[in-house]
Amino acid sequence: MSIITTRAQRRQLERENARRPLRLEIVPRDQWPVDLTGRRGAPTTVWRSRDFLVQQFEAPAPAVCRLSILRTSLQGDRWTDGITWDDLQRLKGEAGYADAWAVELFPADLDVVNVANIRHLWLLPCAPEFAWTRLHTRERTSQQVLKAEGRGPDATDRDCSANASPVGGPMGAEQPAAAGLDQGANAA
Repeated sequence: MSIITTRAQRRQLERENARRPLRLEIVPRDQWPVDLTGRRGAPTTVWRSRDFLVQQFEAPAPAVCRLSILRTSLQGDRWTDGITWDDLQRLKGEAGYADAWAVELFPADLDVVNVANIRHLWLLPCAPEFAWTRLHTRERTSQQVLKAEGRGPDATDRDCSANASPVGGPMGAEQPAAAGLDQGANAA
């Protein structure tokens, strides 16, 4: 999908980017485009920095929410590509989810939808069974043996109750909504 802009619009975008901080900050709802607010499927929270735009959306279980991330500059007629793993990890943290587990999906070829250079992270209520941790990657073999021998729970066993939150406490506690945006206003 192409983005059609004039030279003046591109220069305005560059000026706007230069005024933004290097780290994400919440964009108040009154600064969102009019066609974005109040519509079904609209973001619940938006963050912006000099280089990135992050939008939070509701997501079906088992995900807690989805973060959609794109660069704020254009390369030709598309948003600039090249969002690294380190960028995604840092932006997840800047959005308030540093302690949360997230996954990015790569669909079957038949189901690929690629209309913009946007990356999507689905935040999970707890670590998935296939997750690697520092302990898990160093001691995986010995832990598998212990489990196979029927020994008790170990460091790879994770609490994943239905009410678990990716940032601790009951679901929704300490979420970005606490930063001043009423996320319930867009609930369907």
